[in-house]
Amino acid sequence: LWNLVWRNLTVRYKRSAIGFLWTMLNPIIMTVVYAIVFATIFRFGTQDFVIYFLSGFLVWNFFAQSTADASQCIISSGSLIKKVYVPKEVFVLSTVISNLINMAFAMIPLMVLMVVLGKGINLSIIFLLPVMVLVTVFTSCISLTIASMTVFFHDIGEIYRVLLTPWMFLTPIIYPMNIIPEHYAPFFKFNPMYHFVECFRAPLYTGVAPEYSMMVVSAIFAGFSLLIGYYMFKRSEDSFIYHV
Repeated sequence: LWNLVWRNLTVRYKRSAIGFLWTMLNPIIMTVVYAIVFATIFRFGTQDFVIYFLSGFLVWNFFAQSTADASQCIISSGSLIKKVYVPKEVFVLSTVISNLINMAFAMIPLMVLMVVLGKGINLSIIFLLPVMVLVTVFTSCISLTIASMTVFFHDIGEIYRVLLTPWMFLTPIIYPMNIIPEHYAPFFKFNPMYHFVECFRAPLYTGVAPEYSMMVVSAIFAGFSLLIGYYMFKRSEDSFIYHV
C-alpha cells in the first residue's frame, strides 16, 4: 500500500517544475476565480468568502479527485493484477491516501489565510480529525464502488466525472445555504457531501464544533456507504482479471 501511495505521489509530479506546490496553488487559483465571480460580481455577501469557500472546496476536492482517480485505478493496474496477487482494494485505498496527503498540503494556504485575515485558529480545529475520518471512509467506499463498476462498464468512469460538476454546484461550497428557498432545502440535505462539507467547515469558518446532528448524519452516510461499497467490490473483484 505504501509503495503504491508513493508511486501515485511521485508520478503525478514527476515532470513538474514546482512539484507539490501545485497542490497548494490549485486551491488558491480556484479561490481567486470564485471570489472574483461570486463575492465581487454576484455579491453573495458571505463574510470572509475566501475562508468560507476554501474550507468547503478542499474537502470537496479531496472527495472528487479521489473518486475520479479511483475510477481508473483498477484498469490502469491491470498488468500488475495479472502478474502478482495483491489485495485489489489496495489500489483504490492508495489513490484515496495519496489525495489525502495532497489535501494536507493544500490545508497550509488555508491556515495561513486564516491567520492573515484575522480569523485565527482555535481549539475547535481538533474536530477536523473525526470529520476527516468519516469523509475518508465515505470517499473510500464510493471509490470502491466506482472502481469496480468501471472495470465492467468503462463509460461509468466518464459519466461519473461529468456528474461531479453538477454535484459540486448542488453542494453549498460557493454559496451559503441560507439563499436556498425553504421548499428546496430538504432536497439539499439528501446530498451526503452537504453534511460532510458543513462539518468540515464549522471548525474552520465559524470556529465551533460541528453540530451533533450533522455528525450523526455524516456517520450514517459513511457507514451505509461502507456496507454497500465494500460488498460490491468484494463480490466482483475475482472477475477483474478477465476485464482489465
